[in-house]
Amino acid sequence: MDTRPTRSRQSYNKDRLVEQLEQIATNVSKRGIFVVSKNASGFYDIINYVDKSLVIGNLPAQTVANTFCERYNKGARLQDPAQTRRVAKILLKVAKLSSDCMYYTHTQSITTDNDKAEIAGMRKHDARIHIVYLCDELNRELAKLPS
Repeated sequence: MDTRPTRSRQSYNKDRLVEQLEQIATNVSKRGIFVVSKNASGFYDIINYVDKSLVIGNLPAQTVANTFCERYNKGARLQDPAQTRRVAKILLKVAKLSSDCMYYTHTQSITTDNDKAEIAGMRKHDARIHIVYLCDELNRELAKLPS
């Protein structure tokens, strides 16, 4: 029995492999690396790690910031700064309306005045409708992103 390997070794073009590796490294470095950080006001920012530039600032929730960061790292980016500002503005409005809903629910639970409870209920209802509208608007903005 012969114990020597019977497969022949593949010959690689080392110069071509070096060029391909350099091209891959160049493409990765151009793409950028994005990270989430918490700013001084308690909101979350998406930062380009390579040049430390702010991509999106003041996102209200860490899960939203992580989702944007993952999409940016996969290559799906907002098209222009105006679109970035629109998305951030929508997210801040949603965060504000969510905290308003919590306030109205608390007001309804502790008040003894029926008028105040009814007014808080109506305001909470309006805020919820506005949140649904803003979520639809956010989905339209994000649908413009390349996947």
